[in-house]
Amino acid sequence: MDGSTLTDSGYPRVVKSWRRGTPIEDAVVVFEGEQDDIAASMYAYHDRGHVHEFQLRSITFYTSKYFYRPLTVDGIAGTTCDEETAPFREVPIPEDAELGTFADMAMVTLRSDFEAPGGVVFGTGSLVTLPMSDLMDGDWTGAVSLFAPTPSRSLSGTTECRDYIILKLLEDVKTRLEFWRFDKSSRKWTRQDGGEDADVPVG
Repeated sequence: MDGSTLTDSGYPRVVKSWRRGTPIEDAVVVFEGEQDDIAASMYAYHDRGHVHEFQLRSITFYTSKYFYRPLTVDGIAGTTCDEETAPFREVPIPEDAELGTFADMAMVTLRSDFEAPGGVVFGTGSLVTLPMSDLMDGDWTGAVSLFAPTPSRSLSGTTECRDYIILKLLEDVKTRLEFWRFDKSSRKWTRQDGGEDADVPVG
């Protein structure tokens, strides 16, 4: 290897599609990052009945560009990524935001204030969810903020179950859990009461 497939930081820059049982030399380039990026990657996964595929340019340790295409269960099982005809599209979110999914919903964590199309401003540290298809079309009218920080309240982590996302909050130097249930038929989130067990002692 001559290093041409690596970034200046020494991480992978080129992604290839390789079919098992064929010479590695026959692998097809399907994605490339920039030479001065930190790294480039590509990944696909199943999420509660939906299939997502992303290409990711890690520009710096704190900024990235995401490219996305939805897939079908049959499609990902029977088609290699170089043969898939659905195009990737750049995800229209700030470069310092983090992106995940829950079923067919986008989960966007903001590192800076963001004025969404339509004029609604979501603050630094917010966790915002909206249908992935709406996000790709730049339609934030159905966006819901599952968490918005305050001077005494921040989001320190999340955990997912089949129908729930659990937020681990730090509030007045005390850890608290907040439960949100997702109804896939209505695509709505409902906050659940965690009861006394939602307060978690620290130390």
